[in-house]
Amino acid sequence: MRHYFIPGQVESWVTIIDSNYQSFFALIGSLQNAFKFLAETYRMRLYCCYNVRVNFSIKMLWGIVQKFLDDETINKIILV
Repeated sequence: MRHYFIPGQVESWVTIIDSNYQSFFALIGSLQNAFKFLAETYRMRLYCCYNVRVNFSIKMLWGIVQKFLDDETINKIILV
């Protein structure tokens, strides 16, 4: 655990998720599996996660969800 917090050393994974403008309901299973995989595999190592081609409904949902997360996690997830 002491090595997880060395800036620029371990926390350096960048992930890109292509949503292809699909609706939230079409993506729910895929997003759930992707975030589960990221949480288990890259725990404490994710530098940034880019979600590209995101539907407006997902952006609105993200606006609600991020109110329950800490600032460090919010800054790591970018919707484009």
